[in-house]
Amino acid sequence: MPEAGPPLRVLQAARRHVWVETDAGVTRLRVRGGVDLVPGDQVIPDPGGAVSRRLERKNVLARRTAREARVLVANVDDLAIVTAAGAQRSGAGMIARCIAAALAEGITPVVVLNKADADATSVLPARAAGWRRLGFEAFVISAREGTGLDALEARFRGREVALVGASGVGKSTLINALHPEADQRTGDVGALGHGRHVTTLGRAIRWPGGLLVDLPGVRTFGLVDPTGLAAAFPDVAAQAALCRFSDCAHGGEPGCAVAEAVARGELDPERLEVYRSIRESLDAGTEGTRPEPPGRRRRPR
Repeated sequence: MPEAGPPLRVLQAARRHVWVETDAGVTRLRVRGGVDLVPGDQVIPDPGGAVSRRLERKNVLARRTAREARVLVANVDDLAIVTAAGAQRSGAGMIARCIAAALAEGITPVVVLNKADADATSVLPARAAGWRRLGFEAFVISAREGTGLDALEARFRGREVALVGASGVGKSTLINALHPEADQRTGDVGALGHGRHVTTLGRAIRWPGGLLVDLPGVRTFGLVDPTGLAAAFPDVAAQAALCRFSDCAHGGEPGCAVAEAVARGELDPERLEVYRSIRESLDAGTEGTRPEPPGRRRRPR
C-alpha cells in the first residue's frame, strides 16, 4: 500500500476506488472525501493509503449530457477523435464538437478515420483531406489490417492521448494495434481485474513514453466550454469577421459575408449548417451556456 510521497497517476476511476500506477505496478486505492477522479489525474495518497485529494489539472476533456457536465479525462496532450467507415455516428458535427472541446483546453485534436478496409466507396481519404485543409491533422487507417498505423504510431509515440468516439468505431482495436501489450478486449478480464466495466469507466494504458486512454463510447458530445468553437470552424470564422453585424447569426441577415461565401462556392454549406446547429444549441442553453435575453439589438461594426 503506497503512502504519502510522489504523485501517482490514475489509470482508472470508479466511485469509491481508483487504480494507480506505482513502482510495484497497478494498485487499487480507496477514495475518500467525495473527490471526483478520472483517468489521467495525479493524486497523492494519505498516510493510510487512501486518496482524498488530487493535484491541479492542466486540462480536462469534458462533455455535457442531458443531465450534467461530465469530465472524461485529465492531463492529456492529444485527443484522437475516432470515427469509421459506415459508422452511424461519424458525422462532421460530432467531430467538430470534439475538436472545439479539445481546443478550449489546449489539447491537440487529431481526426482518425478508421476501418479503411470497409470503405467501399473510398470516402475516407476525401474526408481526411477536408479536415487537413481546415488545419487539423487527419489520418486514414485500418486498425484491423494495420493500414496507416505506422504514421499514427509515430505521431502519438511519447504522448498522452485520449481516444474518443462512438461505440463500435474501433478505439479498443486501435489501442491494441498501437500497443499490443494493452490487451484491450471487450468483455474480457484485463490488467485491472475488470471485465465489461473497463470500457464503461474508461481506462488509461501506459505505453512507451506516454498514455493511451480508451474512453467510453459516446452517442453525442455536448460542449461545456464554447470558447473553442471559432477555432474549430476557422473557415466560418474568417468569413464571419466580414459580416455587417458583429452578432450575425448567418441565417439571412443583410450583409452576411458567410452566406455570400456559400453562394460563391467558397464555403461548404454543410460546414455552415453544422456550425449554426451548434451555435443555436449554445444560445438555447442546451450545451453549457445560458440563452441570450430576447430582443437583443444588433450592433453594426
